[in-house]
Amino acid sequence: MKPHLSKLTPSVPITFIYGEKSAFNNQGGEDIGKDRDNVFVPNPLPDIGHHVQIQNAHLFNERLKDIMSRVDWNTDKCKKIK
Repeated sequence: MKPHLSKLTPSVPITFIYGEKSAFNNQGGEDIGKDRDNVFVPNPLPDIGHHVQIQNAHLFNERLKDIMSRVDWNTDKCKKIK
């Protein structure tokens, strides 16, 4: 994933949303964040696996709305989420 995302224009913000029971951990997102200023990896969603948008659509949508509310649409910057 990292080789593909590193080709993305640096001004494009990236957010990773993980479930706490996913086989993938959030380290990939954290690693990509070391090379870019606008990568956000919020805390994993509780009691959810890999398919966060399917396993708990309501919680996923709430997290997504929270992320979207932090975007400054005039600059495309997002406040850090932790």
